Amino acid sequence: MQWLDDLKEKLSEAVLNGFATLTPDLHRIDAHARTYSADGWQALHTAAVGASGACSAVIPGLHLLGLVADTAFLVNRMAVCSYGIGAIAAKANGHGYILENEDMAAILARWSGDDSVSDAAIAKMSGVGAAMFAAQPLGNVFAKMAVKHAGMLVGNKLGGKVGAKVSAKFVGKYLGKAIGGAAPFIGPGICASINIWFITQMCTAAAGWYATKLKYIPGPDSGGTNLPPVGIPPVPPGRLPAAV
Repeated sequence: MQWLDDLKEKLSEAVLNGFATLTPDLHRIDAHARTYSADGWQALHTAAVGASGACSAVIPGLHLLGLVADTAFLVNRMAVCSYGIGAIAAKANGHGYILENEDMAAILARWSGDDSVSDAAIAKMSGVGAAMFAAQPLGNVFAKMAVKHAGMLVGNKLGGKVGAKVSAKFVGKYLGKAIGGAAPFIGPGICASINIWFITQMCTAAAGWYATKLKYIPGPDSGGTNLPPVGIPPVPPGRLPAAV
């Protein structure tokens, strides 16, 4: 069906472009996430994306329009939640600020099932190019090294097999919302459950990535260059952090 092929193409482009154009305030996300437990942080974002998914399918037939906005919100929350998991893991292990923009590419690769930045791939990569970044805390360059070594990015956008896998996984699952969202009464529930599946899977991938990253950061980071800047205003508990 032509409309379905067009929808797949649009969703694929929206997802890859959505992640590529994120401009996260990582320091703010870090400061906010550190006030939560890992479970509490995930629950906050799970509730948000579930509600968004349900609202996108309130009116069957018009739900395809709602899916466009819902896709943007879902991508945004997947990113914020993932970075926050890194901040919480760093705090739990006695580390300061370890977040990098490139973490998202690595997390997406793991989420898609690609092995470019698997534990085995990172073990082989370790030491490659390390001298180049010797003057910086490893927590600030680890993802940059891994992503560059794997050749995953074309500019800021996921490319090659990783981009294809991320796009295919996202679109394959998301089409269930396009179809299921048309069902009266149960459509909102279907769309909410799919969003919850996305963020749950993303949280698992993020937890795995940051666990790997923390293995390679020697000792708790206490140097001033890898700590978040002072003066970040606190975010009230229960409120979502600013969109990235």
